[in-house]
Amino acid sequence: MENIFKDGDFIKTKDGNIIVIFSEVTHFERNELVGYVVFYPKLNKYVDVETVYDTDISQWVYANDKDIQSLQDKLAEDNYIWDTKTKNFISLAWVPKLGEVYFYIDTNLEMAKTTYDDYDRHLRRLLNCNCFKTAGDALDVVIELKTLFRKISKEKYREEKLK
Repeated sequence: MENIFKDGDFIKTKDGNIIVIFSEVTHFERNELVGYVVFYPKLNKYVDVETVYDTDISQWVYANDKDIQSLQDKLAEDNYIWDTKTKNFISLAWVPKLGEVYFYIDTNLEMAKTTYDDYDRHLRRLLNCNCFKTAGDALDVVIELKTLFRKISKEKYREEKLK
């Protein structure tokens, strides 16, 4: 069967278990499908630049609007959107460049300063949107978090204290 899909198409398995943003790198002659993003709706998980092995092109169809929206919603949940023109992820959060100074909130809810490199600690902060361009931005969030914690604690435990 001939490949009918184009680079960047949203496709899915006929049973809907996998949704993929199709990549032209795919090798159907080897039963391999490569996706920029491979999304597993039942698990609510996705992987970027993934190969789906042992696949038959006849088992794939174009994804419908609901399928596409579910994938886009999951990406947005992780602060990304898919740019259909460049075929790349775009981070919705600010991301420091390698060697750039940034501010973050440490485990004591204090503002801290560091320089970005590719170590895991920085990647964890990025995933949690805990990277700020300025000390002022980080301090604003520290104040908001402390206020939120006080509010939740008061609401949650007020009844116990009044008994």
